[in-house]
Amino acid sequence: MPAKPINTDRLSLTPTRLLLLVAAFLVTSGNWSFFERVTDVYPLDSNNLGFLVSLVIFFYAFIVLLLLGFSLIMPVRIAATVFILLAAATGYYADSLSVVIDDTMVRNILQTNINEAADVINTGLILRVALLGLLPVAVIWLLPLQKASFLRELRYKLQTAAAAVLVIVLCILPLSDHYASFFREHKPLRYYSNPSYPIYSIGKYINQRIQSSITREFTRLAKTVTPAVPGKHPRLVILVVGETVRTDHFSLNGYKRETTPLLAKEPRVISYPRVSSCGTSTAISVPCMFAYEGREDFDPDAAEHTENILDILNR
Repeated sequence: MPAKPINTDRLSLTPTRLLLLVAAFLVTSGNWSFFERVTDVYPLDSNNLGFLVSLVIFFYAFIVLLLLGFSLIMPVRIAATVFILLAAATGYYADSLSVVIDDTMVRNILQTNINEAADVINTGLILRVALLGLLPVAVIWLLPLQKASFLRELRYKLQTAAAAVLVIVLCILPLSDHYASFFREHKPLRYYSNPSYPIYSIGKYINQRIQSSITREFTRLAKTVTPAVPGKHPRLVILVVGETVRTDHFSLNGYKRETTPLLAKEPRVISYPRVSSCGTSTAISVPCMFAYEGREDFDPDAAEHTENILDILNR
């Protein structure tokens, strides 16, 4: 007896319903660190149970709004793909390393090189992206979507957005004290919301870049530079910068354990133990070390349009 053909119409969804399912998937699969930290602050007991349930619903409605907003400027499947892959990758680093994707981290990612990037790509990340990223994305692209006119689909999206806003309001009103505490006193909790905070950070970084390129011109600090003596063979200086190395844990500075055995064998090595950086973020600390302003007044956006020590030496 021949098998009956699968009726794909039963499996098909409207684009708006697909986004509702994607939002539910994102809340449950990409926010383990977020909810873990929330329950650390608001323990799962009778006093906080109502707020915690409300927060899950609030967060779901907010993700729905984000997806709907992006679906207005790009196809639904592409919006869902971007959200799912981003949530899978950033969720791994939040769960495994407690790393949040803020605008500084976005700057680091975009300015890193292949060797540094390879250090943070491991089996755990690959499995996470494959199972919670690529697999659901494949399902989305294989699943047939019901076609509707642009105006009809726009109406569905606007109705869904209005419903999501109403849900958010209904979540906040009866528990306004809890939400006031959540937003005012526990701001770091929001850093783990996924993928909403990474999306916010990417947008913030893009805005900073746009504003920086529009309002800033390149500034020369040294009006006159004395060139090297003509005809004299220039001296080659190799500068080894360890912007995340603690000076008291560096063997060249007297640390008991040999941390740089090969470097110690090189002749004429000079160690500068009194150098400080602006932090452990490479995209910030390295430019800061060579900036004229110093650590207190350093601005990473301004530094990209201002001469530093290396620029002057290069002249």
